[in-house]
Amino acid sequence: MEETTCWAGERVLWRGQANRTLVFERTDLARLALALVAITLAALLHRIISQVYDSVFSSIYLALCVLVFAGNGIVPILVRAWRLRDTEYVVTDRRALAISGATGKRNERSVAHTHRSAPTVVRARPDGTGTVVFGSLPSLLDAAFAPEWQRRPLILHDVEQAAEVCELVRRHAAVSR
Repeated sequence: MEETTCWAGERVLWRGQANRTLVFERTDLARLALALVAITLAALLHRIISQVYDSVFSSIYLALCVLVFAGNGIVPILVRAWRLRDTEYVVTDRRALAISGATGKRNERSVAHTHRSAPTVVRARPDGTGTVVFGSLPSLLDAAFAPEWQRRPLILHDVEQAAEVCELVRRHAAVSR
Protein backbone atom coordinates (compact mmCIF):
# COMPACT_ATOMS: atom_id res chain seq x y z
CA MET A 1 0.00 0.00 0.00
CA GLU A 2 1.33 3.41 -0.85
CA GLU A 3 1.89 5.92 1.91
CA THR A 4 -0.67 8.30 0.34
CA THR A 5 -3.46 5.81 1.12
CA CYS A 6 -3.30 6.48 4.86
CA TRP A 7 -4.60 9.72 6.28
CA ALA A 8 -2.47 11.80 8.61
CA GLY A 9 -2.21 10.03 11.97
CA GLU A 10 -3.89 6.87 10.67
CA ARG A 11 -2.39 3.52 11.70
CA VAL A 12 -2.62 0.21 9.82
CA LEU A 13 -4.10 -2.55 12.01
CA TRP A 14 -4.30 -5.37 9.47
CA ARG A 15 -3.47 -6.06 5.83
CA GLY A 16 -4.39 -9.05 3.63
CA GLN A 17 -5.80 -10.46 0.40
CA ALA A 18 -8.54 -12.85 -0.66
CA ASN A 19 -7.56 -16.51 -0.44
CA ARG A 20 -9.80 -17.48 -3.32
CA THR A 21 -10.57 -15.48 -6.41
CA LEU A 22 -13.86 -17.12 -7.41
CA VAL A 23 -16.34 -15.89 -4.82
CA PHE A 24 -20.09 -16.32 -5.13
CA GLU A 25 -22.46 -13.72 -3.72
CA ARG A 26 -26.10 -14.07 -2.78
CA THR A 27 -27.31 -12.62 -6.07
CA ASP A 28 -25.25 -14.92 -8.28
CA LEU A 29 -27.55 -17.91 -7.97
CA ALA A 30 -30.60 -15.78 -8.81
CA ARG A 31 -28.72 -14.19 -11.71
CA LEU A 32 -27.72 -17.59 -13.13
CA ALA A 33 -31.22 -19.01 -12.67
CA LEU A 34 -32.76 -16.01 -14.44
CA ALA A 35 -30.28 -16.39 -17.30
CA LEU A 36 -31.14 -20.09 -17.63
CA VAL A 37 -34.88 -19.34 -17.71
CA ALA A 38 -34.36 -16.59 -20.31
CA ILE A 39 -32.26 -18.88 -22.50
CA THR A 40 -34.88 -21.63 -22.22
CA LEU A 41 -37.64 -19.21 -23.24
CA ALA A 42 -35.50 -17.96 -26.14
CA ALA A 43 -34.97 -21.55 -27.31
CA LEU A 44 -38.71 -22.22 -27.08
CA LEU A 45 -39.48 -19.06 -29.03
CA HIS A 46 -36.81 -20.04 -31.59
CA ARG A 47 -38.55 -23.35 -32.12
CA ILE A 48 -41.94 -21.65 -32.62
CA ILE A 49 -40.56 -18.97 -34.96
CA SER A 50 -38.52 -21.44 -37.03
CA GLN A 51 -41.71 -23.37 -37.86
CA VAL A 52 -43.30 -20.24 -39.36
CA TYR A 53 -40.42 -18.13 -40.73
CA ASP A 54 -36.99 -18.63 -42.19
CA SER A 55 -34.78 -20.41 -39.68
CA VAL A 56 -31.78 -18.11 -40.31
CA PHE A 57 -33.43 -15.18 -38.54
CA SER A 58 -34.64 -17.30 -35.66
CA SER A 59 -31.15 -18.80 -35.32
CA ILE A 60 -29.62 -15.33 -35.18
CA TYR A 61 -32.22 -14.34 -32.58
CA LEU A 62 -31.42 -17.42 -30.49
CA ALA A 63 -27.66 -16.79 -30.70
CA LEU A 64 -28.10 -13.16 -29.60
CA CYS A 65 -30.35 -14.18 -26.70
CA VAL A 66 -27.88 -16.82 -25.53
CA LEU A 67 -24.99 -14.34 -25.73
CA VAL A 68 -26.85 -11.61 -23.83
CA PHE A 69 -28.41 -13.76 -21.12
CA ALA A 70 -25.44 -16.06 -20.58
CA GLY A 71 -23.17 -13.02 -20.48
CA ASN A 72 -25.37 -11.35 -17.88
CA GLY A 73 -25.25 -14.51 -15.76
CA ILE A 74 -21.58 -15.43 -16.04
CA VAL A 75 -19.62 -12.28 -16.86
CA PRO A 76 -20.16 -10.50 -13.49
CA ILE A 77 -18.81 -13.56 -11.65
CA LEU A 78 -15.74 -13.72 -13.88
CA VAL A 79 -15.12 -9.97 -13.60
CA ARG A 80 -15.28 -10.22 -9.79
CA ALA A 81 -12.76 -13.08 -9.85
CA TRP A 82 -10.46 -11.07 -12.12
CA ARG A 83 -10.63 -8.02 -9.83
CA LEU A 84 -10.13 -10.00 -6.61
CA ARG A 85 -6.82 -11.51 -7.67
CA ASP A 86 -5.14 -8.08 -7.45
CA THR A 87 -7.09 -6.64 -4.53
CA GLU A 88 -5.41 -5.80 -1.25
CA TYR A 89 -7.43 -5.25 1.92
CA VAL A 90 -6.25 -2.81 4.57
CA VAL A 91 -7.90 -2.11 7.94
CA THR A 92 -6.72 0.99 9.74
CA ASP A 93 -7.74 2.49 13.05
CA ARG A 94 -10.32 4.67 11.22
CA ARG A 95 -11.50 2.80 8.13
CA ALA A 96 -11.33 -0.31 5.98
CA LEU A 97 -10.03 -0.18 2.41
CA ALA A 98 -10.11 -2.39 -0.66
CA ILE A 99 -7.37 -1.40 -3.10
CA SER A 100 -7.47 -2.94 -6.56
CA GLY A 101 -5.18 -2.52 -9.53
CA ALA A 102 -6.70 -5.13 -11.86
CA THR A 103 -7.85 -2.60 -14.45
CA GLY A 104 -4.41 -1.06 -14.85
CA LYS A 105 -5.30 1.93 -12.71
CA ARG A 106 -5.51 2.08 -8.95
CA ASN A 107 -9.04 1.82 -7.58
CA GLU A 108 -9.60 2.43 -3.90
CA ARG A 109 -12.81 1.96 -1.95
CA SER A 110 -13.03 2.70 1.75
CA VAL A 111 -15.57 2.86 4.54
CA ALA A 112 -15.15 4.40 7.97
CA HIS A 113 -15.76 2.19 10.97
CA THR A 114 -16.79 3.15 14.49
CA HIS A 115 -17.85 1.29 17.61
CA ARG A 116 -21.44 1.48 16.28
CA SER A 117 -20.60 0.02 12.87
CA ALA A 118 -18.44 -2.93 13.86
CA PRO A 119 -17.73 -5.43 11.08
CA THR A 120 -19.30 -8.87 11.00
CA VAL A 121 -18.06 -12.21 9.71
CA VAL A 122 -20.19 -14.05 7.17
CA ARG A 123 -19.34 -17.37 5.55
CA ALA A 124 -16.78 -18.46 8.14
CA ARG A 125 -14.95 -21.71 7.47
CA PRO A 126 -13.42 -24.16 9.95
CA ASP A 127 -9.89 -23.11 8.92
CA GLY A 128 -10.55 -19.54 10.12
CA THR A 129 -11.01 -17.91 6.73
CA GLY A 130 -14.17 -15.95 6.16
CA THR A 131 -15.75 -12.92 4.62
CA VAL A 132 -15.73 -9.72 6.68
CA VAL A 133 -18.47 -7.17 6.00
CA PHE A 134 -18.21 -3.49 6.96
CA GLY A 135 -21.80 -2.24 6.75
CA SER A 136 -25.02 -4.16 6.16
CA LEU A 137 -25.64 -6.59 3.34
CA PRO A 138 -28.35 -5.50 0.91
CA SER A 139 -31.60 -7.37 0.47
CA LEU A 140 -31.96 -9.51 -2.65
CA LEU A 141 -34.10 -6.85 -4.36
CA ASP A 142 -31.67 -4.06 -3.48
CA ALA A 143 -28.74 -6.16 -4.67
CA ALA A 144 -30.44 -6.82 -7.99
CA PHE A 145 -31.89 -3.41 -8.79
CA ALA A 146 -30.29 -0.63 -6.71
CA PRO A 147 -27.28 1.23 -8.11
CA GLU A 148 -24.00 -0.31 -6.98
CA TRP A 149 -22.89 2.73 -4.98
CA GLN A 150 -26.09 2.57 -2.90
CA ARG A 151 -26.14 -1.12 -2.11
CA ARG A 152 -22.58 -2.16 -1.48
CA PRO A 153 -20.98 -2.44 1.92
CA LEU A 154 -17.23 -2.97 1.91
CA ILE A 155 -16.65 -6.72 1.76
CA LEU A 156 -13.32 -8.38 2.46
CA HIS A 157 -13.74 -11.68 0.62
CA ASP A 158 -12.26 -14.89 2.06
CA VAL A 159 -9.58 -13.44 4.29
CA GLU A 160 -7.49 -15.43 6.76
CA GLN A 161 -8.40 -15.06 10.43
CA ALA A 162 -11.64 -13.22 9.70
CA ALA A 163 -12.88 -13.35 13.30
CA GLU A 164 -9.59 -11.90 14.53
CA VAL A 165 -9.88 -9.00 12.06
CA CYS A 166 -13.35 -8.15 13.42
CA GLU A 167 -12.17 -8.47 17.00
CA LEU A 168 -9.17 -6.23 16.28
CA VAL A 169 -11.47 -3.50 14.97
CA ARG A 170 -13.88 -3.88 17.92
CA ARG A 171 -11.05 -3.73 20.47
CA HIS A 172 -9.54 -0.66 18.87
CA ALA A 173 -12.95 1.07 18.65
CA ALA A 174 -13.57 0.35 22.34
CA VAL A 175 -10.19 1.76 23.36
CA SER A 176 -10.53 4.91 21.23
CA ARG A 177 -14.06 5.70 22.46
